[in-house]
Amino acid sequence: MYSLGVINMLNLDGSKLRPPERRFKARISEPKDMYDRFLVPLDGSPLAECACAPAAELARQCSAEIVFLRVCSDNSELAAAVDYLERVSREAGREGLKVRGEAYLGESTSRIVEAAREEAVDLIIMSSHGRTGLARSVFGSVAETVMRQSPCPVMVVRGGLSTGPDGAESVEVAV
Repeated sequence: MYSLGVINMLNLDGSKLRPPERRFKARISEPKDMYDRFLVPLDGSPLAECACAPAAELARQCSAEIVFLRVCSDNSELAAAVDYLERVSREAGREGLKVRGEAYLGESTSRIVEAAREEAVDLIIMSSHGRTGLARSVFGSVAETVMRQSPCPVMVVRGGLSTGPDGAESVEVAV
């Protein structure tokens, strides 16, 4: 025969056992405690550089280092990539930020993920075209692949090119 009822837990002396009080202390970290190093992948385009301003602002708040990364598909691009990274690093350095540039040879998504591991970064900050539908299927998404494979969080800055009345292209950033 079975009976259903309340089961009371008793101490050895027969008194009712009370469940332990659970108290949780939440520690809310300041941004400066959270991040030491960011990775900002750049491909030389204005769209990719949309990630620079948010990275600089966050690095300023956290006193973090920014590692700018340029991935090249072959050796002939390396010299131009190094010049580009020196220019971008110089500009960010003028703002008092701790920065450096790294040029890697290979396929972009795998090298970004590899660099994140090698550099022990806390956050990858990158831009995305924000393509959807057929365009995304055809061109793929570097940002999406990096997010899936990354050893750390990824912040994606969506930027888009627009053409002004004078025909000049400008970059719009949504953070």
